[in-house]
Amino acid sequence: MPSVSVHLPSGLARVAALSGPVNVPATSVTDALATLVERAPDLRAHLFDNAGRLRNYINVFVNDRHVRDVRTAACPLGPGDSITIVASIAGG
Repeated sequence: MPSVSVHLPSGLARVAALSGPVNVPATSVTDALATLVERAPDLRAHLFDNAGRLRNYINVFVNDRHVRDVRTAACPLGPGDSITIVASIAGG
């Protein structure tokens, strides 16, 4: 299984007690996120709603390409791919 690098924003990294990119074995974004929350269960509530869907304010990028729908999240990942999680911030 390929290893991919997951980059978390500093706030989520503190919640997960992780520093720097996290390498996880994964064949899809879905697999990578599942492995990430297995390693850091406190992240689950920040990334997913009660139905297990990615929260609306969480954006996921694979090699700088935005991933939002299920088809894209299930697309294959290759060795060395990079996933970046970005939490949207709103306010006024």
